[in-house]
Amino acid sequence: EPLGTMDNVTSIIIPNIQLASEVKSLELVDHESKPYYASPKKVVGHLPTSANPGEQGGVWLFGHLESPFMGEGSVFWDIPKLQDELTDNNNVNIIVSSAQRRFVYRVSSINTVDQDKFKTYDSFKPTLHVVTCYPRLKYDKRMVVNADLVYSEALGN
Repeated sequence: EPLGTMDNVTSIIIPNIQLASEVKSLELVDHESKPYYASPKKVVGHLPTSANPGEQGGVWLFGHLESPFMGEGSVFWDIPKLQDELTDNNNVNIIVSSAQRRFVYRVSSINTVDQDKFKTYDSFKPTLHVVTCYPRLKYDKRMVVNADLVYSEALGN
């Protein structure tokens, strides 16, 4: 395991939509000399080249909205419902944990971009970006939920 792995995100919870999942590192797939990162099945994937929770910069997490044909799970099935929560002015928190700490991020915006225009970016403050394919059965867009770090605490041993 590379150094610093203990700071990797291990779980994600979004209380507004009763989402709780393990988080694993995205795997680099060497596909016909065009490598890409693949989302893990049935859990959330952390882009290993992005920040770890609490660090300056963006933590990028990816998950399947649904996978009716490939059986890869639908961990982010309810992510689109977060838009209604924001519209209703409800606070939407995303809680991510590493082995040592818990981090609470508050959702600031949700945007949808065409898949060919989607790219990750770095930020100059601790942010979290949760990405899924959208809309159902078409999947030609990416829904990106953006959140800012508001709180962190050490987990008791």
